[in-house]
Amino acid sequence: MKKKLSLMLAVIMLLQIIFPMLTVIWESDFTIESIAADTVNSCDVSENQDGSITATFDEKTATLTISGVGKIKKGSFNSDYAWYGKREKITKVVISNGIENIPTRAFQECKNLREINLGNTIKTIDYEAFKDCRSLIYIQMPEGLEHIDRAVFQNCISLTNINIPKSVEMIGQGDSEQYGEYQFDVFRGCINLESIIVEENNTNYSSVEGVLFNKDKTKLISYPEAKKTSEYTIPSSRLPVFHSL
Repeated sequence: MKKKLSLMLAVIMLLQIIFPMLTVIWESDFTIESIAADTVNSCDVSENQDGSITATFDEKTATLTISGVGKIKKGSFNSDYAWYGKREKITKVVISNGIENIPTRAFQECKNLREINLGNTIKTIDYEAFKDCRSLIYIQMPEGLEHIDRAVFQNCISLTNINIPKSVEMIGQGDSEQYGEYQFDVFRGCINLESIIVEENNTNYSSVEGVLFNKDKTKLISYPEAKKTSEYTIPSSRLPVFHSL
């Protein structure tokens, strides 16, 4: 009887050890590299699932690092990405040189994300990539970035300033077949945004006193919601207000 009781107790203790570990694994799409410490999580996020791009989340620093060469696999929803289960823990994202894109809704609703550093090989930031990142205060957009898609920064309520590199060719324009020339405000809902600054040598866009225009200032594209002026004079008398969604 005593032997049976001891055996049952041993089994119970073993199950108590095993099941928390399994729960940790099931909670995330990541492969746990260090189960005992539970500090580093890593997985393949490459477009072709060939291991050429890896996403690594460090629990201790709350930093998600994506490194490798090529494009990140595109999802339709934020839940399609491997770090979705960690989205409320992420405070910093680092995209290393070699990565070419930030796909659709990749970091949507990472509500505690505060800082984003993009490598200098990023060419496109796709639809709603950072939408509802309500704690985001800093993003470094690299020279070489060409396309900032629709609603990328929508509802990023902590953003106060944004800099547009000279390489950017398109901001907030959707699929021409579906939307024509209609413009989408990339910064809609950024209630604390004070200024949008475009580098002087950009051939497609310009800024005047922190307001975003096309290059020849014939279209006002985005007016920061928290701009600290009670009045604003449009630079050109023939300037139309550009409709946005």
